[in-house]
Amino acid sequence: MLYSIANALHLAEKELPHVDNPSREAGIMLQYVLEVNRSYILSFSERKLSDIEATKFFDYVYKRSQGIPLAYILGEKEFYSLKFKVNENTLIPRPETELLVDLVLDHENILSNDFKIEVPKDAAVLDLGCGSGAIAISIAKHREAWKVYATDISNEALFIAKDNARLNKTDNVRFIQSNWYAHVPNIKFDLIVSNPPYIANNSEDIEKYVKMYEPSSALFSEEDGLADLKAIIFQSASHLKAGGLLLLEHGYNQELEVKALLLDAGFKTIKSFLDLSGLIRVCVGQLTE
Repeated sequence: MLYSIANALHLAEKELPHVDNPSREAGIMLQYVLEVNRSYILSFSERKLSDIEATKFFDYVYKRSQGIPLAYILGEKEFYSLKFKVNENTLIPRPETELLVDLVLDHENILSNDFKIEVPKDAAVLDLGCGSGAIAISIAKHREAWKVYATDISNEALFIAKDNARLNKTDNVRFIQSNWYAHVPNIKFDLIVSNPPYIANNSEDIEKYVKMYEPSSALFSEEDGLADLKAIIFQSASHLKAGGLLLLEHGYNQELEVKALLLDAGFKTIKSFLDLSGLIRVCVGQLTE
């Protein structure tokens, strides 16, 4: 049976009742199969799909109906206007995490009212738990003179991250297999940034997360979600320059705990920032002498 673009999309939408925006996602999947843009889909709605195109499209639709994230089906996700390959070994980059990149790249304007900042032109930056490399590569792409180091405990994730660095033509990122700071070079960094696991293992929403396809090691943390944040914070002084900044993404309800940890670790200036949804999502601390 030959399906037109319009018929294929109509059938796909009926198969995706639990997706927030079935029309949008069906359109994205078909665009990806046909290698066309949205305007083409709208302009040529009566165009017939080949058997190969239809089979591939409805295979995508079936996988999405089973709850597999769209990014894993397509094998890629956009972040900070760049494309990143992703798979089941990497966390899917989220829009709220772009706040971390904004704060790093535009620190002179966003942070200067609260922090005394002197980031050199050849700054050394460390991204802990880089996953697909989205944060590190986005920073490196926009600051070619900076030396960016990115760690992850997962070699599978690092394989994807290195591929993404090649895809986005960034050669100023060094990837290191490391459990947080364990194998980080013995240098002092101007900026340390991380989006670590911060969902509590005993979260009331645990059932929602259990059904996810993303790696649990990138989502969950012990001690009410604070164990990895603690490890990063309390070891950071040994790796930051005096006046260096630590930028951490955390859960929307963890602001007070993270601020207390930063104070205990010797950070004097601390400020929180809201994500795109208006939730407190990032804490920045400055290490002083």
